[in-house]
Amino acid sequence: MDNRIAEGTIIFVSVLKWFILATGVGAIVGTATYLFLEILKLTFSAGSAQPNYSLHPCRRAFRAGYRILCGRCLYN
Repeated sequence: MDNRIAEGTIIFVSVLKWFILATGVGAIVGTATYLFLEILKLTFSAGSAQPNYSLHPCRRAFRAGYRILCGRCLYN
């Protein structure tokens, strides 16, 4: 009987450990993403009153990837 209790306790502690680790990693990644987006927003707003998003390299890459996925020609 004691063996079952010990086994259940070990499994519970293991699941709890991974839950805490996953929560910590999620908080770190969420904070990093938030900070990245805030910095991106500040850099675009500091440039001019109306930023030109079409020159942003990420947007160009996403547009090219979208065209490839949709089967459109890249040069249209």
